[in-house]
Amino acid sequence: MTLCLNVMNSYTDKDAPLDKQSIFDIWAKTATGKHINVEMQLFNKYDIEKRTLFYWSKRYSGQ
Repeated sequence: MTLCLNVMNSYTDKDAPLDKQSIFDIWAKTATGKHINVEMQLFNKYDIEKRTLFYWSKRYSGQ
């Protein structure tokens, strides 16, 4: 099986100048149009749920 990915810009736009800048580790799109977000966290692993939800909400609201 071959998977074709287009790696996209990992930076999200801020809604306001003082907002936090979100940067995905890997943000990609498959040939069928599915979006893939890969997050890697070595430290502070207990915040991964909050970070995942925050990043998902930024991408969802930006559609």
